[in-house]
Amino acid sequence: MGDERYVQVRERAEAYAAWYEKERVTAHIAENCREEAKQILAQADRLMAHTFSFEDRWDMEPCREPFTLKEMIWDTSPNGDPEWIFMLNRHEYMNKLLIAGWLTGDTSYAEKLKWFLLHWIQANPILPEGTVTTRTIDTGIRCMSWQYLLLHLLGEGLIEEKEAGEILESMKDQFASLRKRYIGKYTLSNWGVLQTASICSGYLWFREYLPSDGTEDWAWKELERQIGLQVLDDGRITDSQGRTVDFKNTIIIMTSNLGSQYLLDGIENGQITQSARDSVMQLLRTQFRPEFLNRIDDIVFYKPLEKDEIAQIVRLLAGHLASRLHEKNIDLVLSDAAVNAIAEAGFDPVYGARPLKRYMQSHLETMLARKIVAGDVLPGQTVRVDVDANGELTVSAENMAMQP
Repeated sequence: MGDERYVQVRERAEAYAAWYEKERVTAHIAENCREEAKQILAQADRLMAHTFSFEDRWDMEPCREPFTLKEMIWDTSPNGDPEWIFMLNRHEYMNKLLIAGWLTGDTSYAEKLKWFLLHWIQANPILPEGTVTTRTIDTGIRCMSWQYLLLHLLGEGLIEEKEAGEILESMKDQFASLRKRYIGKYTLSNWGVLQTASICSGYLWFREYLPSDGTEDWAWKELERQIGLQVLDDGRITDSQGRTVDFKNTIIIMTSNLGSQYLLDGIENGQITQSARDSVMQLLRTQFRPEFLNRIDDIVFYKPLEKDEIAQIVRLLAGHLASRLHEKNIDLVLSDAAVNAIAEAGFDPVYGARPLKRYMQSHLETMLARKIVAGDVLPGQTVRVDVDANGELTVSAENMAMQP
């Protein structure tokens, strides 16, 4: 029996991996981004040999000249330039190993990825005063990179519980260090955003491994201040490369599930009651600071989705699946009964329509994929999805020429 924390985090990561559709993403890269795929594989192969270069568009200090570290020392550079060390320790380039594994099916890339992360943890204890490898901005970027990598490693079953635990324990220490070393001027710069956003994201995905010591609440409130002061007041924000982005003519839409239960219970005659609206607003005032709410032009309340609207979403998702099948010369038709069955089983009143996609992936797409692999569905056929007497989805195939 594994650690309950690990079980919960792994299940969340598996749901993320199912949503991400790695196979579809990989196929798109291989078919439509061939030059980029070659570059990724070349970079990944260099990383396997401890050869580093920083040549992504978002790299603050690009370095296209590869440099090999014969010994993996995280605070060294080819020319003594500390900026190279900062780039090395952000780990944004590590996703090349992840994607190379997708493109080739070679798990040695994932093994090397884990080796880098665990080696970094052993070589870089988190000290109160910080070091050249743990500057605050670099720590924020690194922890955000780790979260993306760890979600995929967990969701794809490529990492053991002990390994994941070590990474998350280090992330916990790095978050604590960020909070202790945070200074006032960070509120007005990208340094602060990159730190607080990383902490907020970490708690969303891995809260079971993180302490309930006020760090999460502090990070969210500080991020609100940063957005309020940098974007909503000045109409601009500084990106990771120090460039100023103009937001003066931008409409910003923010969504939240806060108070959703009040809205679910507060519908009368198809409208949201005033008492439900008041309850949601009271909750908003407890969660967000007045200076943040006062900078928002309007707060819009959305009614819960109704049955007909859920059915429309099912048809929309089915349309995306039909387009993919059409590329293989296979047509897809869903009966009204199948649409209603999927809408009924896949919709969650609390989480809304998001679970529908996962339900269709696990109950419809998987069934179709197995039939295609088994040869039960062939190019030139129409697949019809219906419901049997027990309410279960059924799939049948017929030649297109046989259609009425």
